[in-house]
Amino acid sequence: KTSASPGQWKTAAQPVAYGPFLAVTTGDTHTVTVMAGTQVVKTELLISTACYYVHQEPAPILFVQPTQGAAASFSKERFEPTVEATPVLRELVSPNGAGSTITDKEFPGGSLHFVGSNSPTDLASRPKRVILLDEIDKYPASAGEEGDPVKLAEERASTFKAVGRAKFVRTCSPTNQDTSRIGREYKAGDQRRCYVACPYCGHEQTLTWSQVEWSKDAAGRAIPETAGIACAGCGVVWSEGDRMRALDALVTAPDHGWRQTKPFVCCGEKQVPEKWDDRGRARCSKCQAPAPFGGHASFHIPKLLSRRHRLADMVKEFDEAQGDPELLRKFVNTCLA
Repeated sequence: KTSASPGQWKTAAQPVAYGPFLAVTTGDTHTVTVMAGTQVVKTELLISTACYYVHQEPAPILFVQPTQGAAASFSKERFEPTVEATPVLRELVSPNGAGSTITDKEFPGGSLHFVGSNSPTDLASRPKRVILLDEIDKYPASAGEEGDPVKLAEERASTFKAVGRAKFVRTCSPTNQDTSRIGREYKAGDQRRCYVACPYCGHEQTLTWSQVEWSKDAAGRAIPETAGIACAGCGVVWSEGDRMRALDALVTAPDHGWRQTKPFVCCGEKQVPEKWDDRGRARCSKCQAPAPFGGHASFHIPKLLSRRHRLADMVKEFDEAQGDPELLRKFVNTCLA
């Protein structure tokens, strides 16, 4: 009801989502961090993860929003409509007034509780296996006198983590560079970035704002509809249709374009990943050994990787932000992530 594209979720319609979606169900991954632009994939990832565990691996789940009001609204406006529209979930999740409330959902083998990050009692009250954390940069520095809400919430899964059964998912667009929780958590993970192949030369590359080109009018203002992306390999400027085709190709790529980029040490040398296996796991350039992986998969997803967002709109927003530091900061955080 609240989506611009209502109906059944199809990952192929937003191919960049394959990376984080698959990480949630990968056995050697206990933590998934997604630092992304707004309206790209974060909400769908969290809802889909909750629904997966309700249906496939029933477990106690904690879903944290910045405030209790936001938690109740999210449950009512996003989660409940999903359950109502999905027959298999509708059969499992007790309706409100018959075992469930707006913020406490019951189902066979587990429960789902929506809480605010500012409530230490709710964060610390019950053991959970799955911890879903939305908009973590908007959490207070401390939940009452108890400390960091992220750590407090994730402590609820400590016994499950000890036996390798916990799952943590954190999402947000970044805010201030020095204090951003999502930025810190992304760096703590394996720093995956999506490599997209040029439709003309096949060169695989991450997409950055420095590659975006556009024409200007006589007054020096951007003409957004002329925007394109210059390939880092052959220099050909992609049209918007080219960008869509490049993103669609991620559907059939072995690693869906996602590759670890965090430096590591092997053979006595610092390795900046340049070689990967078919799963996007980094390999040593000398001995081909895999990079160490501690179970934390982190993803950076700017809107340049989104099929839902037009490049022309991004250029328009960037042009209108010139000379206004606050508008420019919003663009960097919510578009480029």
